[in-house]
Amino acid sequence: MENKEARTAMGNNTDEAALIDALIKLVYESRMKRIKVSLDKAEDLNPDYTAEEYEKYKEVVRGEWHILANEFTEQLLGELDKRFNIDMDMTAEQMAIYETAKNHLFEALKTASATHPEKYTVEVKHYVNALQALFEIAERETEQLTLDGIDHKCEREAIIYEKLASILPQSYITLVNKLSQEITSIPKNKELIVSSPKAKTELITNVWLSEYDNDGKIKGLANISAYDKIVYNGVISLYKAGNGVITPAMVYRAINGLTHTEYISPHAVEAVKESLDKMQRTFIKIEASPEVQAYKKKVSATIEGFLLQLVKITVSSGGQIIEAYELSREPILYSYAQISGQIASFPTIYLQTRRVSNTSTVIIIRDYLLRQLHSMKSKTFKRNNKIAYDGIYDELGLTRDTLTDAMYKKKTHEARARVEAILNDWKASALIKNWTRYKNGNTIKGITLTLPPDNESDPKKR
Repeated sequence: MENKEARTAMGNNTDEAALIDALIKLVYESRMKRIKVSLDKAEDLNPDYTAEEYEKYKEVVRGEWHILANEFTEQLLGELDKRFNIDMDMTAEQMAIYETAKNHLFEALKTASATHPEKYTVEVKHYVNALQALFEIAERETEQLTLDGIDHKCEREAIIYEKLASILPQSYITLVNKLSQEITSIPKNKELIVSSPKAKTELITNVWLSEYDNDGKIKGLANISAYDKIVYNGVISLYKAGNGVITPAMVYRAINGLTHTEYISPHAVEAVKESLDKMQRTFIKIEASPEVQAYKKKVSATIEGFLLQLVKITVSSGGQIIEAYELSREPILYSYAQISGQIASFPTIYLQTRRVSNTSTVIIIRDYLLRQLHSMKSKTFKRNNKIAYDGIYDELGLTRDTLTDAMYKKKTHEARARVEAILNDWKASALIKNWTRYKNGNTIKGITLTLPPDNESDPKKR
C-alpha cells in the first residue's frame, strides 16, 4: 500500500465503517487493477465493481485482515509522529512520555489486527483520541508538564477509553416475568399476581415505583415506556457480556444486534440517553417474600433501589465530549428476575432484521415477538403459536381512544407491515420455518408461527 493511499484513508476517517471500506477499496483496486482513480480523497475511491463482487471480495480481505492492518498501523504511526512533532516542540521528557504511551497503545493495535477489522478500527479511534488527550494536557500545562503529572493524567484517559472499548454481546437478554411486562402500567404501588392462573397457590409481589427529579425530590408516578424496557434489556445484555461502563450508542447497538461500525443517528443516541437518565431517576421497591419462599432462594425478599444505578463519566478529548455511564450495581430488575428465572436470551441474529429500519416502533415490535417466541418454546408453559395483532397494538400504545379512525387504521397497518417484514427476515435466516395470517371471519386477527425443531432453530447448532 502506498503512503499517499494510507494517508488519504486515515485523513478521511470520520466514520469507523468508512475506514474499513476505504482500505478494502484500496486493496481491491491495487490487486485487481480494474480502473484508475484519483487518490486525493477516500470517497473518490469507487472501483467499478458490483455490490455482489464487493461483498465476496470483502470476505477475502477480512481473511487477510491482519496483514493489511499491520501495514496500515505502520503508516498511522508515521503520520501521527509527523503530526505531533510538527504541532509541538516537545522536551526530551515529554518525548519519552509520548513514546511510552504510543508503544502501549501500539500493542493494543497489534493484538486487534489479529482478530477482526471492526475491533481494529475501534482501537484506532481510541489510539488517536488518547494521543490527542495527551497533547491537550501538554498544551494546557506547558512548562508545568512533568513526567509524573502527565503520566497520571494520560493513564486515566487511557483507562477510560479502554473501558469504552465495548464487548459486543453475543446474546440479547429480555425479561419475561410479570413485573417486567406490566411495569409500563404500574401506578405508585401495585399488588402483582406473579403465579400462573393454574397454580395451586397464588403468589403476590408488592411493587412501589416513583420517579425523582434532578434535585432529588419525588417527581410523581414513574412513566416507564415500552422503549424504556428494551433499553433496560440492552443494559442487561451489555452487563452480562462483561461491560462495566456503557454509552447510549453501545446500548443502541446491543438492542439492534449491531457491531462497532454501523452509523447511529444522533436522534437515536439521544433517545437512549433520555431513557437511561429516566431509569436512573426511577426508584423501585419490590417485596417478594412469597416468590423467594416458593422458589426456595436464599436471597433478600426485599429488593429496592433505582432501576439503574449509574455514575456518569464525562471525558473531553480531541475536541469532543464523550458521556458514559459506569454501572455501580447489577440492574435491579435483572436481580429480581433471577428469583423466578424468567429471563429469555436470544442470539443477536434475531435482532438483525434488514428489511426494516431500526426505528423505535420496529424495536418494540421485535422485542414483543421475541417474548412470544420464548413462551412458545417454553417447556414449562404450553400455549399455541398464534400472536394476536391486538397485543402488538397495545404494546405500541395504539388505541382507538387516543387516535382518530383514520390515524388508527394507518398506524395499525404500518405495524402489521413491520411485523411481517421481521418475520420474513427470521424465515430467511431459518429462525422460524414459516408464518401465516389467521382470521376471525373475514378479519385478519394475527399471525401463526411454524417453528423448526429446536436443534434447527438454534443458530449455534447450525
